Amino acid sequence: MDIYEVFIEVCPLAECSVISGNDVSGAFVSCFVAATDLEASIAAMKIRLADDKLQLLDLQSVARVNSDEWVPYDDNYPTREELYEIARRGDVAYGPFNCYTSASSH
Repeated sequence: MDIYEVFIEVCPLAECSVISGNDVSGAFVSCFVAATDLEASIAAMKIRLADDKLQLLDLQSVARVNSDEWVPYDDNYPTREELYEIARRGDVAYGPFNCYTSASSH
């Protein structure tokens, strides 16, 4: 399976435990999705968001990741080995959430 990086904007719904806090209105996050193609990556990401009680506000970009050449943006992103594991499990994993409040401009 390939890995796709799906960069999205989300907001927490009631009972969301992935991002929380009364002041959190939303967040930008990269999802790393094991899928056979772009459309399947988006479908899998939407299922994960629903399971995690996150509402998709905007799909910013989708790109296939070359796992063999992957270099994490920083220590909060999956390593190359973690990407291989995501692909092996057929999983969806989040990078760091860049949260904002209703008073923030985004």
